[in-house]
Amino acid sequence: MTEHIDMEPIPVHVTGMAAEISLAPAATPRRRHRTEYLTVVLTADEPQQVILPASGARVSALVQALDNDIVLGGDLSKVQAKNNLVASAPYPSGTLVPKANTTPYPVDDNGAVYAGATTTSSSSRVSITAVYED
Repeated sequence: MTEHIDMEPIPVHVTGMAAEISLAPAATPRRRHRTEYLTVVLTADEPQQVILPASGARVSALVQALDNDIVLGGDLSKVQAKNNLVASAPYPSGTLVPKANTTPYPVDDNGAVYAGATTTSSSSRVSITAVYED
């Protein structure tokens, strides 16, 4: 049988350390995000508009054509091209986003993004959801 011995704890006082020691697990700073939701209407008066301004804080965005097909581009002059104002834009100067597409188009770019209507006979709503890092 082992004998139980009571021991007095030895007091320790740390006055300095050569290296920084942390007993807690290293915590990574939590990134904060904010989301913006908006709808832009492309009209006969303004068939091309900037839908996402350039932002270094933008993480991602989703774009959805609601009423008519639209053309997306990073250059306003390309979005304004006359070949985009043709039904379904068979030869778009940019990326064609069809209204029949039920999955929003992802935009992982920090530059400005422009949308152009493929028709001016009716308004074209464009839904945008953008995530920014604060």
